[in-house]
Amino acid sequence: MASGRVLAAAVTLLPASARDRWREEWLAELFVLGTRRERVTFVTQIFVGMGRLAVTLYRPAAVLRRAYSALFAAVVTVGGLFMGGWRAAVAAAAAIAAILAVLMWVLRSEERTDQLARLIGAFRGPPGKR
Repeated sequence: MASGRVLAAAVTLLPASARDRWREEWLAELFVLGTRRERVTFVTQIFVGMGRLAVTLYRPAAVLRRAYSALFAAVVTVGGLFMGGWRAAVAAAAAIAAILAVLMWVLRSEERTDQLARLIGAFRGPPGKR
């Protein structure tokens, strides 16, 4: 099937660690589709979104976002259980979201990251006086 070969070729744009998973998923979806027109439409849609998916999978910030979202969900759950209900959980979630947003903003710029490192170093003091 030509559509399957096109998908198999398109998957080479993805990181090696993700290729097998996406190839398997897309080929399974392709074999479920009944008509040639549906298969061509599906392959076209995959092809159009392939660049965006590749950028997302190659970007190290994607890993950070997944870790932060897991941390965020855990904090909301714990906050709701231990800090007095949904209002406290919402306040904790908002505070964490703000902190993570600022951290991501700082880490997106080399200059801001260097300034943060200097600030932390100044706060901690000289290495011999810790």
